[in-house]
Amino acid sequence: MARRVDIGWLQLVSVAIPDDPDHVFYVFPGADGPEVLPIWSRRRSLRVAAVVAGVVVLVLLVAALV
Repeated sequence: MARRVDIGWLQLVSVAIPDDPDHVFYVFPGADGPEVLPIWSRRRSLRVAAVVAGVVVLVLLVAALV
């Protein structure tokens, strides 16, 4: 085992900002103070997945026609 961590208590806060609906921010305690980790929201993740699926379908249709 290279590393071992014992966590007694870890506070994690999820923050959603109405002006930025494409991100969810997670705030947690760090060594030098609060650290913020921006993550794509579910809405944005679904939107990206839909675009990727659409591109795959288009590529398959073009490949079938050729």
